[in-house]
Amino acid sequence: MRKSAAAVFALLVAGCGQPGQEAVPAGHPPSFTPPPTIAPSPSPTPSQPMPSAYGPLPPDCSQHDGVLAHFGQIEAATGDRYLPLSLLNCSDDVVDVGAPTIGGFDAAGEPIELTIEHKGLPLKLGYEDVGFVHLYWASNGRCERGVQELRVTVAGEDLSYVEGCFQLGGSFAPEFDADVVARLSMSPAP
Repeated sequence: MRKSAAAVFALLVAGCGQPGQEAVPAGHPPSFTPPPTIAPSPSPTPSQPMPSAYGPLPPDCSQHDGVLAHFGQIEAATGDRYLPLSLLNCSDDVVDVGAPTIGGFDAAGEPIELTIEHKGLPLKLGYEDVGFVHLYWASNGRCERGVQELRVTVAGEDLSYVEGCFQLGGSFAPEFDADVVARLSMSPAP
């Protein structure tokens, strides 16, 4: 009985190593070969400005006049959806951004009524100033409202963002008083 128990114990202990690893006698530390290091590749020079912490930056004013508006990508977080919109003033005049208006449309282009709540200070942009409109809404994860296109008018610019489904709240996501909240902010000076 003792011999069979010792044999079983020896088999169990023998299985405690890692595959392909040799046993090292006591008193001899194992040799260590560090993994190869990979040198970072040089960063390519971007053709457009990199996104800031506030949202995507539009192209520069070199070939534009007026206000340039640029949507970022919809981001999902903890049941909410975020859609950043950046504004760059390329005119010589100070632009009062004002309160954005928003409309929702289904796949056939039929309007779907949306309410919007405005937050943030009034936004005025001087030449080459960048401002942001952060659109966000609660989502229940379903497409029951059928909104597939958002049309936003801000600072005299009409923009359209098409998505398969915006998953706008509804009766299961009553966290906000409005369907969409628009928070306006300025980019800090570099």
